[in-house]
Amino acid sequence: MQSSFVSCKNLSVGYSDRLLIKDINLTIDRNANIGLIGENGSGKTTLLKTLLGIIKPISGEVEIDKNNTISYIPQIRETEDLLPFSVEEILEMGLSKMLSPWQSALPRFKDKFDSILERVSLSEYRKHLFKNLSGGQKQRIMLAQALISSPDAIILDEPTQGLDVNQRKNFMKLLKEIKQEKEFALILVSHIFDDFKEMDFNIYRVEDGCLKYIEQKDMR
Repeated sequence: MQSSFVSCKNLSVGYSDRLLIKDINLTIDRNANIGLIGENGSGKTTLLKTLLGIIKPISGEVEIDKNNTISYIPQIRETEDLLPFSVEEILEMGLSKMLSPWQSALPRFKDKFDSILERVSLSEYRKHLFKNLSGGQKQRIMLAQALISSPDAIILDEPTQGLDVNQRKNFMKLLKEIKQEKEFALILVSHIFDDFKEMDFNIYRVEDGCLKYIEQKDMR
């Protein structure tokens, strides 16, 4: 088994008419914590989608271990208007690759649903509509959806965006606890430096079209 789940060699990402990040050489090991920061529009989300195979690289190579399961939590504005799905149905979406078309995850995965909802402290909300939850509750449900497939890696794109200080701290504390319980690689995008203080992150900044490693002590 290879020690990394993704490796980039001379990778450049962007769109046909716009190069965003060039010459990325990066290997992410299993169980690593990777932090990604940078200005809006710098290419952070584009890099994530390239790693996921949603967007093709402009040049270079990106190699992902095909034996790995990767869960992706997009920015909340891409999910908060999901209609008219319940919390339970949101969790089912996390198992879509394990189910045949139109097959329900219940009762086959009922115990797993019960366990993951209890872990994120939202058991009583399973029948509630996702759109009616608070911002912090929505992010915890999206984290539960990401976890339900027992992934080898989780990619989160600004998961604390729009949360107040307490919601943000609680979410990062929960993520830290789950990361200590389970083994998976973590890629976290945030523009809030305090988000990276909960765990030992290797942090990279997207700046001037390049991906640069920075020390936590130098973050400001």
